[in-house]
Amino acid sequence: MIEEFLYVFRVVFVLMVLIVIVFLTLNLRVLIQTGEIERFSAELAENILTSHMVDERAVFNVNELAKYDGTTAEPYHRQCKYAYFLEIEAIQGEQKCTTDKLEECKNFCNAVCGIELDNIKMGPDGNCDCVSVLAGMVRSGISGHTCQCKKGDEWRNKYKWSFGYQFAWSYLDQTSSGSFSETIETSMLTTAYDAVVNAAEPMPAKMTLTVYDNWQTRISCLIETAYFHSLLQDSMC
Repeated sequence: MIEEFLYVFRVVFVLMVLIVIVFLTLNLRVLIQTGEIERFSAELAENILTSHMVDERAVFNVNELAKYDGTTAEPYHRQCKYAYFLEIEAIQGEQKCTTDKLEECKNFCNAVCGIELDNIKMGPDGNCDCVSVLAGMVRSGISGHTCQCKKGDEWRNKYKWSFGYQFAWSYLDQTSSGSFSETIETSMLTTAYDAVVNAAEPMPAKMTLTVYDNWQTRISCLIETAYFHSLLQDSMC
C-alpha cells in the first residue's frame, strides 16, 4: 500500500514539474538589448556611401540615383529582419528665374525631376514652373522666384531622391481596434550623413537613412525564409 502511494506521489510530482516547466517556457520573455538595429544602420550607410551610386566616397552620381528614385527597391546590403528608406537631398541648388522667361526652367525640370524636354508643360497647371514668393510660400515655403518641377504629387525646387520601404502608419489609424497599434512593437532609427551630389557641379547634400523593424518586416522575413527553405528542400529531392 505504501509502495503504491509512493509511486502515485512520484508520478504526480513529475507531472507537476513538467507543467511548471512548460508554463515557464511559454510565458517567459527574455529581452536582450544588443544594439542590432544600430549596427545594421551603420553597416548599411557605409555600403551606400561606397556603392556604385557614388563617383567617390559619399559623392553621389545623379544618373545612378535616378534609377531608383521613387521606387520601393532596397538595392544594397539587406538583412531579412529589417527594411530601410533612403533620402538624399541637395542642401543648395535652387535655380533663380523670372516669370517672363519660363523657358529657362526647362533644363532644371529635366535634370531634377527627369521630365523629358518634349513632355515639359510650363505653368502652375503643368509640371514645370517659375514660382513667385506667394506661390512658393503656399507650396514649399520658398522665397523669391525659383524653378520648380512636379514629380508625382510633390513640387521640388532642388535635387532630391528617395527610395525604399516606408511604413504605412495611416493603415494603423484605420484599424477597427483602437488598441491594435499600441500592441505592435515597432523600432525605427533615423540617421543623417553629410554627402555631395555630383550634378552639373558638385553640391553639398544630406543623406537621411531610416531603418525599420516592425511586424511588416518580420512577417515578410518569415515568408522569405520559408520560401528559400522550400527551394532548398525541392533541390534536395
